[in-house]
Amino acid sequence: MVAVELALHAVIAAGYENVHLIFRSDNSGVVGALKCGSSRNAPQNSILRRIIHLFHDHDLWVTTTWIPTKDNPADDPSRGVFPPVENLFSPLPKLPSHLSQFLEPPITVRTVRALPLHIHT
Repeated sequence: MVAVELALHAVIAAGYENVHLIFRSDNSGVVGALKCGSSRNAPQNSILRRIIHLFHDHDLWVTTTWIPTKDNPADDPSRGVFPPVENLFSPLPKLPSHLSQFLEPPITVRTVRALPLHIHT
């Protein structure tokens, strides 16, 4: 759910409004919570409320689908394996302070540039 909110902040920072977003996730709990608008997990519900406000404030709507982990392009970055810097989404959004507790260590473009490049074939 944190990744979804971060993605929304990136989309908004890039100036997108009044668009349809398609979120594909290998986390069935996140997919289900986004589809029904609630979760059994209290922290996830807190983030979900902020996501819904971002949808409304920026006229965004979403379709959510499940994707197998092996097909998920976000899986490698979630494990610290990044594509070349020129393929990263820009501009990077400012990290909301309420999400910092979920991200350790913080990743920045500078950090990504310093990381070894992992190429999967």
